Amino acid sequence: DCRVHVFDPDTDQTLLLTTLEMHSTRVVFAGSDFWIVGQSNTNDDIQGFNFDPTTDETLAGPTTLVALAARVNDLAVAQTGVSDFTTTHATGTTVRANRFNAAGAVQSSFDVTAAGTSIEAVACCGNSGGTLLSFAWQEGATGAYSLVTTSQTGGGAVGPTSFTRF
Repeated sequence: DCRVHVFDPDTDQTLLLTTLEMHSTRVVFAGSDFWIVGQSNTNDDIQGFNFDPTTDETLAGPTTLVALAARVNDLAVAQTGVSDFTTTHATGTTVRANRFNAAGAVQSSFDVTAAGTSIEAVACCGNSGGTLLSFAWQEGATGAYSLVTTSQTGGGAVGPTSFTRF
């Protein structure tokens, strides 16, 4: 389970304090709302809870963003454009990206790589225009890091580029 605390940074007032039955939980701001994203403890789906800090006092039921049959090794989420967000998850051999609009509707889904051997960690980010997405991952067996940049639909990939940490 995870504990979610959303507060107003100007007043330090708590807007939301709740416990959710999920793990690998991340929070992203998309449009005018927060999305609390994580993997369900009950069925392994990647779920999102939408929260509008100006009107909501509680979370509505979850939205299934990605239906999965197994636990992922890692999960990342990032704002990718003014109102869109992208989730990225890693299984043993694949990094998969799913881009959503502010309402949680799928805009694109694609494999960033399917050539891994034991991917353990992922990260993603996007430019403010939402036209470019970058993904990084780490291979568990070798410790090698890779980076690739794509369009918002996964096309035009540049990379992967291997790099080492400093």
